[in-house]
Amino acid sequence: MAKRLGTIALYFFTLSVCMGVAQDIDPLEDDALVQFQNESSVSDRFTYFFATVNRYNSHSAYDWLDTVDRYIKNSEKAKDSLAIKKYKLIQSQIFFDIGDYDKSVSLSTKLYTDKHELDLKTKELLLDLLDANYSRLQLYDKQVEIRKQKRELGLKNNISFYDIYSNLGLHRQAMKDYIMENQKTVEDNDFFGLANYHNSIGNYLLLDKSTSTALTNFSKAKGYIEVFLNGESDHSGKSSQRDHRWQ
Repeated sequence: MAKRLGTIALYFFTLSVCMGVAQDIDPLEDDALVQFQNESSVSDRFTYFFATVNRYNSHSAYDWLDTVDRYIKNSEKAKDSLAIKKYKLIQSQIFFDIGDYDKSVSLSTKLYTDKHELDLKTKELLLDLLDANYSRLQLYDKQVEIRKQKRELGLKNNISFYDIYSNLGLHRQAMKDYIMENQKTVEDNDFFGLANYHNSIGNYLLLDKSTSTALTNFSKAKGYIEVFLNGESDHSGKSSQRDHRWQ
């Protein structure tokens, strides 16, 4: 049973990762740091930085830190408080990216005290960064407070608590919250969504040491994935036939 359980979980996990990578890959910029510096304003640089996935493709995070530090000093000389905040949020994100969570959270919490001066999008980025930092530092009580702030602001990204419950070892509670928030959001014909739903429940049950019930959900996930893949295959076949007729 354990071998079969591992095979099903690995099967679904591998497919999910592959599809996630395919969806998330952005075209590589020739030189993200140079492009960042070529932007005409702090707002444009800020937007470009957070929109660029492969920002360290040509220059290291430390090169970015040196560059951003210069912009912060120039903004301080100009007494441009908004520019200072935006560049320091970028700086905090870079520290997070290199794994220096203490420095990242120190910068972010200082910005958090003046969050009322930030626009909603900047505030959302700040809260997301604090959320991620507190997770890495295992400060789950602070992470809960950030999630509450997100809900109050009407934000939709990472506002649930089931991942925090799971990190605290409360896997059964995490599963109940996950089901409550997600069971009505997946359409009956969304086979990939249904596979992800049952796979997630299976993972919580596995962590809760309910192996047999976990296996049932992993089996359901595998079944939905197979239906999904068969549908994709049929769709590709029909497309190929249509293309052939026009040749």
